[in-house]
Amino acid sequence: MCKKYKEVKRKAKVGDKIKVIKGEPPRLGGPIPYPLNSIWTVKKVFNEELGIVYCFNNGSGISVEEYVVLEHK
Repeated sequence: MCKKYKEVKRKAKVGDKIKVIKGEPPRLGGPIPYPLNSIWTVKKVFNEELGIVYCFNNGSGISVEEYVVLEHK
């Protein structure tokens, strides 16, 4: 069964699913931390004002300009 989500442009909270909408180049020649169109679950809000969050299985942060929150339709 396929889950239906709508994309919402807002700051994410712990437990939210986010989708990356803006890709960025690899950092220091390493892998791309958040590939374009990838989906992640938020583990920690690092800076609530700026919307910077950290996700499970990823050591890099991502800012609100780079993601949308996925909400159930």
